[in-house]
Amino acid sequence: MIGFDDRGLLLGDGLFETVLARAGELVDLDAHLARMAAGCAVLGLPAPDPAQAQALMRRAISEAGLGTARAAVRLTWTAGPGGRGLD
Repeated sequence: MIGFDDRGLLLGDGLFETVLARAGELVDLDAHLARMAAGCAVLGLPAPDPAQAQALMRRAISEAGLGTARAAVRLTWTAGPGGRGLD
């Protein structure tokens, strides 16, 4: 659940990667996760756990019934809850 005070939703404080899935396979996932980790470093955010991110993306594909389709999977990472303004 995303809280009402999530900085990503309120202020755009976060980042995302959109990954192509072909027949359930996430194309160039390692490169996407590396780019996300680099972006997190720039923003001062902890990077997502790669294994957990992959598992969640695969689960999203499966639950959407897109295991055999071509699909775009968006991984969104935010700064989480917090006050307004910059630190």
